[in-house]
Amino acid sequence: MELYFPIVDSHLSGKELRLNTIDKERDQFKRHFEGEQGELKKLRHKLGMLRSTVERKMREIKEHSKVEYNEISESIDARSEYIAKYEKLKTEDLKRHENRFKEELNKNTINKHCHIR
Repeated sequence: MELYFPIVDSHLSGKELRLNTIDKERDQFKRHFEGEQGELKKLRHKLGMLRSTVERKMREIKEHSKVEYNEISESIDARSEYIAKYEKLKTEDLKRHENRFKEELNKNTINKHCHIR
């Protein structure tokens, strides 16, 4: 609850609260946050847009790597599974691909060297 005090204080700064006007100020404050054009509605819209973007990216990943992601949902609730797979890919597969790249590079270098002679 104390987390919100600075936000509330910033919106009430410069307003002189009196006992006879406190209900009016409360109603204006609630409209500012909960009304049709309120902050809460704007934040919910932004959250929905971000959710859609994340889920679209998750679908793209799933489409690209069907075998690895076949059993994982495209819902944002499955984001931890996607992150875990990414971390695993980053650590394990990167090393494997680096080693394969080095092997191929060595083979190509040897083959080119043999062709030159």
